[in-house]
Amino acid sequence: MQGAFITEVFRGLLERWIDGASGIANSYGFSFRWPPGFLTAHLGELSLFDLRQLIVALAELGPAVLLLGLMGVYTVRQVKFRNTILGGLGIAAGISLFFPIFIQYGVDRSITRMPATALWLWVVMAFPLLWRKARPLPSTGLSQFPRGGVSRSLLFRWGYLALICFTLILGGVVIFIGQLPAISAPQLTYFVDGLDARLSLIAWNRLPPKSQVFDRIPYRSVTLFGRAARANESIYISIPEIAALRQNPDPGAIARAGYDYLYLDDTWWERMTSSQQQALRQSCLRQVYQVRNDEGQFRSLWDIRSCK
Repeated sequence: MQGAFITEVFRGLLERWIDGASGIANSYGFSFRWPPGFLTAHLGELSLFDLRQLIVALAELGPAVLLLGLMGVYTVRQVKFRNTILGGLGIAAGISLFFPIFIQYGVDRSITRMPATALWLWVVMAFPLLWRKARPLPSTGLSQFPRGGVSRSLLFRWGYLALICFTLILGGVVIFIGQLPAISAPQLTYFVDGLDARLSLIAWNRLPPKSQVFDRIPYRSVTLFGRAARANESIYISIPEIAALRQNPDPGAIARAGYDYLYLDDTWWERMTSSQQQALRQSCLRQVYQVRNDEGQFRSLWDIRSCK
């Protein structure tokens, strides 16, 4: 549900309590959320005390709100009859929904998975119940029903099921309305600019399989060329020897570290010393791709396999 984030946070806390130190990276921990709010992946934090934001939050939750009462009663019943699987799933869904309202992470966007988990669990668990409540009309026609046509109870069940189906798509429609104007103006991620995008158009997936591309921003080369890179020991922490190579980008050392290509930009080039720039002018480097703009900014990909 959380990619072991919660487990690692508590493991780090336990290690600090026992040994006074923790070897866990990125354990941002938890803090109390006040005033209570509902965090969404698209719209950020929505206050439960602002009527307009509350309406948006309810629309974002969708079926989870309408199923709250039904699944609450169903979960209590399953626990009472000692059905550990369904009872446990119902309890987990309830915790997943209410936990983020009062608790926040250091990296808060990750907590949006919890309401999504509750929504998914409740929809799956409630489907058989709703199906039984909204059985289709008998094939023999309306004559089997009491005088007056379809019973009021059955109409209520159909209406409830239709409301569930409507809320299933409502959140997506709301988000789509906000994203529709952006279709004609695609946005690049924060670590990719126009020059990167131009080079990616001509170089994406063109390198040999399993090629390693060395870049001062490791995940940028993965995005631009579609080739995984061995650069980090965790999300934000670089392998020490790789970090040292970024400070002193000697092509021979980079090639011996297992890299096949070097992705160079003008920002990195200008930060280098003259001796480092001279090392990148060796004859063993072969330029594969390059793009420039009128301001002199550039992006280039170099083959460094002969520099070993």
